[in-house]
Amino acid sequence: MSQDALSWPETKIQVTGITRLAERTGLFLLLLFALIIMVAWLGFATKAETKALSVEAQTLQKEAFNLKRYNLDLLEKVSEACISAEVYGYFYTKDWEVLARGP
Repeated sequence: MSQDALSWPETKIQVTGITRLAERTGLFLLLLFALIIMVAWLGFATKAETKALSVEAQTLQKEAFNLKRYNLDLLEKVSEACISAEVYGYFYTKDWEVLARGP
């Protein structure tokens, strides 16, 4: 047998083309991975901001409730002072409560 019969078949694949394709595919996968991480990070940031706003809203509701209670106490004291001084041009305690609550 001669060596010509056992020679390797020639392939017409360019190594530079495969390398270029691998680089572009790698770059695409890297960009895709970065995009997925960015979207996940934005999701977590949005959840954290929503939670912070929820806590702030609860704090403001609690503060508003305490201020309304304090306001009612002050109005009740003013009403009692007016009634004890027999000043009848002012409202009674129940009327002050209605005015303090608002519409």
